[in-house]
Amino acid sequence: IESALYKASLELGMPTWELQKRNLIKEGDSFYYGQIAERVNARKTWDEAFERYDFQNKLNEIRKFNEANTLYKKGIAVMPLCFG
Repeated sequence: IESALYKASLELGMPTWELQKRNLIKEGDSFYYGQIAERVNARKTWDEAFERYDFQNKLNEIRKFNEANTLYKKGIAVMPLCFG
């Protein structure tokens, strides 16, 4: 799924993490086996993590590193998980 999201984000011209955020489970959504999501904090948790770990600054640091280095490259990934 993460590979499909990556390809879709390229087609849409947006960062993969933005596409992931837009597709987080919401209150009242149902899981594929029929359970309804209750007490969902996915968006709040996502935003908290991005702030706590200074994600935007990390992206900028990685971009600068990759521009300055031809042999070594860095990357960053996030992957939200939700269990019913």
